[in-house]
Amino acid sequence: MDQTQNINYLGEAIETEGVVFAYENLKDAREEGFGLDIIKIRYKTAIKVLHKAEDELGDFTVEEARKHGIEMPKKETPKTLLILTSDILSFEHVEKAR
Repeated sequence: MDQTQNINYLGEAIETEGVVFAYENLKDAREEGFGLDIIKIRYKTAIKVLHKAEDELGDFTVEEARKHGIEMPKKETPKTLLILTSDILSFEHVEKAR
């Protein structure tokens, strides 16, 4: 789940309708922040999208680094999964981000 979300994943089900934002790869989830819970979500279906603002921020960072003589390769922006809460089957606590 994206760190901006506040969902009770310890319960058996989610009571409210909505969307959960998540990352497909553990590596991307670990880069979300230090000391955050990493949760594995089992779900029926999801939509995979590119977060345009996040991608443009990466382009901006690389360009600003170049202006200051720093060569920085552009990392591929990870896709975000959009999962309807009604499609979530279960949650599993994986770890705290390092």
